[in-house]
Amino acid sequence: MSWSPIPDDDWAPLEHERDKFFSVYIDETSQTKHRYLMIGGLAVPLSHTGQLEADIIAARKDTVVPATQPDGTPRTMRWQKLNEYNSHVYKKVVDTVFNFRRVYKLPLNKDVAVHCVGVDTSVKNLRDTGFGDVGVGFDKEFHFLCAVALARRYQQALFLLYPDRRYPTTELDSQICTGR
Repeated sequence: MSWSPIPDDDWAPLEHERDKFFSVYIDETSQTKHRYLMIGGLAVPLSHTGQLEADIIAARKDTVVPATQPDGTPRTMRWQKLNEYNSHVYKKVVDTVFNFRRVYKLPLNKDVAVHCVGVDTSVKNLRDTGFGDVGVGFDKEFHFLCAVALARRYQQALFLLYPDRRYPTTELDSQICTGR
């Protein structure tokens, strides 16, 4: 099974579904280096993703951590790079995200929030839950975040999931990425 990004660039939700869609940007901590694994997703109403992106870029403008490299390519902020010198930029970005709903006076059904799943790997080993495969164990936790935690919080919503540039290595990965 091959993986391809969904939706395509020319995709648009159906008119009657437009207000139900959320973009969920997902990232995780180290899968093997730390005792605790955290998988988090920033849920943003699809109708407001462009504005939030513009606000984050604006928050990083003229700082020590600009939104783009000198060649114009996007520059990722990595938590392991956080230090005393650049912490004010990280704070501006976090404040931008957490104040977004208030600033734009979004209604209750247009929540902007971070949702997380935490795993104590000393108690719940990913290799054990993945039947000997750490990747499958991780995929199960990823699935829990998407199919259980988010689905319970947003019962009438539809989701566009954007994992952290992970490429499927197993059939389960492919199913998660494509929804098949």
